[in-house]
Amino acid sequence: MLIYIQWTRAVPQDWEAIEVTSLNDWRKLAQRAEPYSGMPGTMDVDLGPGLGLQTVIDPNHATANDPGWIYDLSFAGISCAGADHHYAGRNGPRIDYMRWCDDAEWTALGDRYAQRWSFAMPVTDTELGILQPDIQLTIWAESQARRDLYTGQFTGRPPARYPITVNDWSSFVAPGPANMVRHGIWMTDEQVAAHEAAKTFTPDFPGWASLTGG
Repeated sequence: MLIYIQWTRAVPQDWEAIEVTSLNDWRKLAQRAEPYSGMPGTMDVDLGPGLGLQTVIDPNHATANDPGWIYDLSFAGISCAGADHHYAGRNGPRIDYMRWCDDAEWTALGDRYAQRWSFAMPVTDTELGILQPDIQLTIWAESQARRDLYTGQFTGRPPARYPITVNDWSSFVAPGPANMVRHGIWMTDEQVAAHEAAKTFTPDFPGWASLTGG
């Protein structure tokens, strides 16, 4: 499965296209530990109301341009920017990609959430007459507003009409092992703007499908 990754860097770069046909491909991705206050390569910045003091990348540190923290990840035209954690692993014959947000700020807001896209071999969509990846989407959300939001957001988007299950956050269990989990890091508004400006294209579903034989 082809994915696009944009790493969090002091000097942002464009998307990188990475093949994750084997889970070893995901396991070999650059990895940086979950950020914490005082961590080498980071600094604490007050990001304002509702966010407060957060650990962000230190643009002047020697590791500032090293990959390992994910800013954005895209597959099948689905962008997964801004997550606290990312994971890929086996689920029987399927491959699962998960992202979830459970930092203290989400907990304080009562708005923790997670998403799991479960992939199988592509199948032909008989209504559209094209090859579609077989995807099942499962969502865990703490707030009813977010459960309603995600149900409406993904229904009808390509890949067309994939099944969606929405669960309460209380039933979510974070996946492992740790070497299959990648983390994000909080960013200032200026850092976010710089990363968005570094993107030279938006990975959409038709472009993704053309590269994967769809």
